[in-house]
Order: sequence, then structure tokens, then C-alpha cells
Amino acid sequence: MPRPRRTAILAACLAAGAPATYALAQTTVTPEQETTGSSNPQAFFSQELQADAKTSSAIKRLLSSKAGFVDARSGFVDVTGDGKADAIVLVTMPGQAGTVALYLFSTDGGASGKPTAKLRAVFRSQQLYRATFKLRNGTLVVRTPVYAKGDEPQAPSKFEERDYVWDKASTTLRRTARREFAGPGATPPR
Repeated sequence: MPRPRRTAILAACLAAGAPATYALAQTTVTPEQETTGSSNPQAFFSQELQADAKTSSAIKRLLSSKAGFVDARSGFVDVTGDGKADAIVLVTMPGQAGTVALYLFSTDGGASGKPTAKLRAVFRSQQLYRATFKLRNGTLVVRTPVYAKGDEPQAPSKFEERDYVWDKASTTLRRTARREFAGPGATPPR
């Protein structure tokens, strides 16, 4: 399918909101299928990330070599508060590394602060390891493990959470909080 048509289909999905979330949640594509050029959200976002000058070279290498892929858990939800679905895109590596990058794509926040016609990355977190995220009352919460010497991969000593909210003035997500809490590998108090 030609690129302009894929973009139009994706824009229609974004405008539809919840149905796009359901459709994306039901789409599972392996890294091998991503190379076939079939029209699917994972292939679309992989191409967008590789074409974006602000995507780190490490993430571009992961995607182009198929050592990493756009995760099927990526999905659509309104993060910017404009009433239209935005895309939360996860880049994942198979194995222990898990989610290594998170992006927010939106049409909100053009140069004049008004919506744009082009879907584009408005937030990038490109140096993650085993990251998870959730949305809490319009806040994107990103959680990553913090390891101490001797911690097992599945049992970090701590977790770090960072909260991000949409800042209409700067047209990006702004960090509003950072906190750490004990993980399963924490040394119990004496």
C-alpha cells in the first residue's frame, strides 16, 4: 500500500480513537513480519521512527537490523487532552532488555500550538531498559528498574517512576515528578 494511503488510514484510526485502540491491540506482528512491507501500525511506526532525524542512532540500528521492533503493546489514547487519540509507541528488544524506548506521536502541538495535519513524535524517551508505562488521570507514568550490584534482572533493588503531563505551551510532555521505591531485590530493613 502506498505511504500516503497508509498515512490516511492511520489518521482515520487516530480520529476514531477507541476503535483504533482495539484494532491495534488485536494486531500482533513479529519482527520478521514487519519486514514484509504489509500495512500495519507496527511497520508504519517503525518506518516513521527510522525516518525521524530525532530518533537516536541506537534505536534506528535496532529497528533496521530487526534486533528491536515496534511492540504490539503500542496503542492509541488521548494523552494531549485535545480529544483525539495519540499513539504511544514502544520499541522492544526480545529477551531481558524489554522496552528500550517510548515515543508519543500526535497531531497536537504544531508550531502555532494548533493541531497539525502530520502525525509526528512529540516526546521521546530513548534510553530505557525493561520499562513499563501506565496512564493515570492524564499523566503518563514511566517505570524503570534501578539495579544494585548483584541484583537479578527480575529483582531490582529499586524502581524509578517518572510522571509526564502534556504541556500545551511547549507542545511536548513535561516531567512533573520523579520517585523511587523499593523493588523485590531490596535489602530488608534491620
